[in-house]
Amino acid sequence: MKNTSNVVNLLFFVMILSGIVYPQQFNTSVQNVINEVSLANLISTVSRLSGEKPVTIGSEEITILSRYMNHPHNDIAADFIKQELEGYGLDVEDQYYVSSRNTLGGVGRNIIAKKLGVEYPEKKYILCAHYDSITSNGSNAPGADDNASGTAAVLEAARILSGYQTKYTMLFILFDEEELGMIGSNYYANSAWSSGEEIMGVINMDMIAFDSNSDWSCDVHTRNISNSEALKNKMLEVNSTYSLMLNVEVHSVGTTSSDQSSFWNKSYGAILLIEDYEGSILVLYNDFNAFYHTANDRLFAFNSLYYKAMSKLSVGTFAELAEIVTTSENNDEVVETAFLLSQNYPNPFNPSTKIVFTLPHSGYVRLTLFNILGDEIEVFIDGHMQAGSHHYNFNAKDVSSGVYFYQLLYESKAYQRKMIVAK
Repeated sequence: MKNTSNVVNLLFFVMILSGIVYPQQFNTSVQNVINEVSLANLISTVSRLSGEKPVTIGSEEITILSRYMNHPHNDIAADFIKQELEGYGLDVEDQYYVSSRNTLGGVGRNIIAKKLGVEYPEKKYILCAHYDSITSNGSNAPGADDNASGTAAVLEAARILSGYQTKYTMLFILFDEEELGMIGSNYYANSAWSSGEEIMGVINMDMIAFDSNSDWSCDVHTRNISNSEALKNKMLEVNSTYSLMLNVEVHSVGTTSSDQSSFWNKSYGAILLIEDYEGSILVLYNDFNAFYHTANDRLFAFNSLYYKAMSKLSVGTFAELAEIVTTSENNDEVVETAFLLSQNYPNPFNPSTKIVFTLPHSGYVRLTLFNILGDEIEVFIDGHMQAGSHHYNFNAKDVSSGVYFYQLLYESKAYQRKMIVAK
């Protein structure tokens, strides 16, 4: 997050205690999405983005030393993010833009993944974070909390929600160059506004894993711009309805130091979810991350359970807004969940991975594993299954390294994807 004074923001907030306000109707599909949030996935992604573990781009292993915009590894981080999103079967694009601050080629790079809505494809909700980082020494900017934490949560949301159909289009966006003035998000918001895009709302995550005193306090920043207040209320409802137990402070004159402000500038509704960054006039201190913008912003300082809850809050709110479709009536036609065989995650992996698939109706399913020669290695599932989203956890402890294919036989058709075991 870009560093600015918080004096103004300390004067405007409302304390909301979880479980007290904004009850809403319980949605089983949203609860299922929330339940799918995996702490192991979140931590694994952060560890790779912050250089504690290498990333695999294609077949090459690289350790990311810095995500500072003028460090060559920032583009490696973007490659990794794009590869992960493509692995979920989403439509992914690079958005390049001219950047006078970038000395490595004069361009910045946003990564945008899309899943079209089935009823209102032109109307979009955005879940976003910035993936760049900064320190006084740009050659060592791990940025685990700021903001690999938010980036990993966006990727986890994309992994989960890629297996669902929603009424509204979902965009998962990772912005570049936030640390030097929200450059990437400003470019995106300006372009969207110029082309008349219907952005229904934006949830921005920035620094969501630090909670040293375990009070589970966090901040939601909003402004009286478009439907920002309604987005804030929806987040509070999700926190209460699904018992996430976060203590949320609402800052009604929200900070302009992160990417949601780019959307406010174009009169789009947007909110920011962040750890206890600002404090309040009723509290003499805040739980500010002492490793902010330093080479010590690493995983050891995370409160893992808090991080998981913050990710659940964002993913659950986004799912509520996008409106998950199961089977419903729409203009006298039945809208059904579409068939989907998702890319296994993680991939490559050792030793465990998850295969997610969605069935539009109940039927016979056979899920099998083949080697590169076409030999059947293992049968995972063989039987009748109900309609809906399903997953299978595969442990490759008895399988050697290499390329394999998993195949799903359903309604007399065979669907296949590649997986890589890397021991």
